[in-house]
Amino acid sequence: MKAVIKEVGPAALQKGDPFLILFEEDAAPMLRQVAVLQQFTDRTPVTLQAGQQIKIGDQEYTITFVGPVVNENLATIGHTVLVFDDVPAEPRHNGVYLTPKQVPQIKPGMTIIYGED
Repeated sequence: MKAVIKEVGPAALQKGDPFLILFEEDAAPMLRQVAVLQQFTDRTPVTLQAGQQIKIGDQEYTITFVGPVVNENLATIGHTVLVFDDVPAEPRHNGVYLTPKQVPQIKPGMTIIYGED
């Protein structure tokens, strides 16, 4: 599954927040303010799981945890939350936890590849 970043909402990148909220580019106006909007160029279904890779631009991340609604949400509404932090006792149901724990520099035109082995 592959997407291109189309837009970065004005409140999507808050200093100190260890996460990125992603939605498809047809997200509601309120969500567009806080989200990174993506357009899928390859919708080949993937089942994300710990140990796989997500590549954002040139940076590769290893998945450490996948919330129980991530795969369905990603396939149906293009939504997930990429979390660049430790997995807490109660992780986000819509979160994909990644290492390294560094939020990438995001800009329109970058690609996201979900689920490389």
